[in-house]
Amino acid sequence: MHRSTRRLLSLSTACAAVIAGMTGVAVPASGAAVTAFDPPESWGPLYSRPFDLSGNRAMARGRYVLDEEFGDELTVTAKLYDRNSPTHLCAYLELAYEYDDEDEKIFSRRKCDPDGYQGFRRVDSSPDIPTSVSARVCYWDVKAGSKRFCGKWTYIYGDDEEE
Repeated sequence: MHRSTRRLLSLSTACAAVIAGMTGVAVPASGAAVTAFDPPESWGPLYSRPFDLSGNRAMARGRYVLDEEFGDELTVTAKLYDRNSPTHLCAYLELAYEYDDEDEKIFSRRKCDPDGYQGFRRVDSSPDIPTSVSARVCYWDVKAGSKRFCGKWTYIYGDDEEE
């Protein structure tokens, strides 16, 4: 290793140590700062049931982050994909949020074309953080105005999380 590269690395490590001392943030040897919230947890992919014999299905995947640094805050994000479905079927994502008081709220998103994805993002702050969040993927039949070919409900966060 060249002498100038070694000097640069030791200088950057020393700067990181000084910054960590001033801000109270832990800095590992790699020089990257460690944050006080949990890293995002991935969930999925979750699938609908196939709508045809070739096995085509809608799909969703996402993440959640529980940030306890500045008060409790739960952020759930999702991406819903619809590939190879006929025009009368749209990918459909349902997210069920369950709360301490036995209350349940259902949030949904629809994706009706094969290009890209439909995003979902919800942030809940204390004291209204759900005890659990579950999700399932279906198809929305535009002609009938109803859900079809639903996959199973899967816990993605909380008390009943399957792990």
